[in-house]
Amino acid sequence: MVKTRTGSIPYLDGWRGLAILCVLVGHFFKLDVLGGLGVQMFFVLSGLLMGQLLFIKRVGLKTFFFRRFSRVLPTFWLFTATMAVYAASFQPEVYEVPFSELVSTLAFLRTYYPATPHIWANDWPIEHVWSLNVEEHSYAYLALGVVLLRLVRRHLAADIFLVGTTGLILVLTAHRFAMMGDATPWAIQSQYAALGLLASASYGVLHHKYASSMRIAVPGLLPVVTFGIGLVCYIGYRDKGLHLMLAPLLLAFTVNQLAVLPAAIRTLLSAAWLRWLGVCSFSLYLWQQPFYHAARHEPAHGMFYLAAAMIAGALSFYLFENPIRLRLNAWWEKRNASAVQSVARVDRPA
Repeated sequence: MVKTRTGSIPYLDGWRGLAILCVLVGHFFKLDVLGGLGVQMFFVLSGLLMGQLLFIKRVGLKTFFFRRFSRVLPTFWLFTATMAVYAASFQPEVYEVPFSELVSTLAFLRTYYPATPHIWANDWPIEHVWSLNVEEHSYAYLALGVVLLRLVRRHLAADIFLVGTTGLILVLTAHRFAMMGDATPWAIQSQYAALGLLASASYGVLHHKYASSMRIAVPGLLPVVTFGIGLVCYIGYRDKGLHLMLAPLLLAFTVNQLAVLPAAIRTLLSAAWLRWLGVCSFSLYLWQQPFYHAARHEPAHGMFYLAAAMIAGALSFYLFENPIRLRLNAWWEKRNASAVQSVARVDRPA
């Protein structure tokens, strides 16, 4: 497998691969329920990883954001610019993307501005970037929390911040669903859609702090059960909003407890082909969208467009996303090493 990063955990790559597989199957086989499940699986994995980086490993914020941006921004900006050209010149219904909408999309604000047409208007193939908006907003929020917690310096401050935020989003989502149902794009805005991500970060941090001292042992099959119930929420209880409220919490628990799964299940989740999907998932997720649009216009050629989407995503990963990220991260590490050496020379006694 191509070099991407060190210290990756096979079954987490497999979880990411399963997530993108759900998105692809949901889109190209008209199973929208699976598409939504796949996105939520991405969210809870991001919450787990970001909670570890910011609240457990306490990675510096400069390094945190540089690594996030090196992974996301170059490929995302390339994709968005390409889609703007595609929409204006090649798609069946030509759409000249207004400058304000283009800037809003590039700045991860498209789920808020412009409100009309909203991001799901299908004017050009960028509806799926709502999930990137949610992730980037959540990272900024968690980082802000880290800054504030450094000022407060209280033992339970992080716990209150994480659990309080998760609880507040759950209450807001329940209230909004009761008032409006799930027929409008409100549910993809960050103050509602980030529930699973923040719940996963919260659970991961609290489990790290308290599980050993409380001697909590999770049965190996419990994550399978919670995943299954989350899937049922997506399939059978959307009318009650459980896919927005209960499913994210269940999936957050599941991804945090993958390590206790029976070895046979972890082996399946660590399969090479599934891990490969996970490693390429960001490029696959971005570039499948125009092919999904094409498949909706020509459903008889759906398999052809799915294959084309896979090829486009793989090419994006191998030729652009991964090389750019590795070079940027290598430059960042070299820069930091040089800074440390400079400080050491200054502090060295004469």
